[in-house]
Amino acid sequence: TGEAFPFATEDYVDVVTADRVLQALDERPEGQPFACFASFCSPHPPFDPPAEWLAAIPYEEVDDFLPGPDGPLSRETKARLWRLRRAYRAMIAGVDQQIGRILDHLAATGELDETIIVFTADHGEMLGDHGLVQKQSPYDASVRVPLVIRHPDFLHGRRCSTPVEVTDCTATILAGAGLDPTAALGRSWPAFNDIVPARSLLPIISGASEQVRQWAFSECSNRWRMGSDGRWKFVQHVGEGEQLFDLQADPGEQDDRAAAEPERCRSWRQRLVDCLDATPPAQLRWAPIDGDPPAE
Repeated sequence: TGEAFPFATEDYVDVVTADRVLQALDERPEGQPFACFASFCSPHPPFDPPAEWLAAIPYEEVDDFLPGPDGPLSRETKARLWRLRRAYRAMIAGVDQQIGRILDHLAATGELDETIIVFTADHGEMLGDHGLVQKQSPYDASVRVPLVIRHPDFLHGRRCSTPVEVTDCTATILAGAGLDPTAALGRSWPAFNDIVPARSLLPIISGASEQVRQWAFSECSNRWRMGSDGRWKFVQHVGEGEQLFDLQADPGEQDDRAAAEPERCRSWRQRLVDCLDATPPAQLRWAPIDGDPPAE
């Protein structure tokens, strides 16, 4: 409902997470390299930031919801979403504070300029756009996430809009540690486990290149799969048709161009097939291969 966390701020999950990170940094073996994964919960349902975080964010009724197929939202629904949006912003500001605590600690101990920092997320949040809430949607509000990387050797302050995938964080971290990502991630069995789709972003970070891939792939629970090059986004809804959006002319994803652009759809359809063929699922428990194995 967007109401405040009913307990003390120091007991809120993201504050506790930062506390544990700082504790781990203090207790690690002196002079040894470290890798730390700080998984903050916010911003995420139940949208319950501590009262002091919530009080710092004004309540606003900005009616900028992107329309959905069922038409405008009711006043009651908008009011609920405005409360959730306020809480969502408060949680983002609170996580920002906790990350600041960690960065301040690294600076105070002289380790900030010896540490690669990667900040990203696993999904976005619709919050009423297209008549939807939560995640698992191919629309940008859900599928696009922040990615910020601070490499102490390349403090350029550059911004890049070329496509990357969350999987690229894996290769970037390994490459930053001096390892070859394919060798580190690959396995000799099953045969396709040496096929690693992740690509290091160090060429972009260093300024040697503007991009490492022409387009990005995304999928969700065998419900949909999509590709985007930053200009065009093509979505296949499994068993339910396709969508094509020109993100440059239509950033709100309101004008489905699939029927008007059959050749472009065909090209994107082939890209998705090639991607799925080239990178079979390594985790077969999540993506079982149906049918019997081929005969010898």
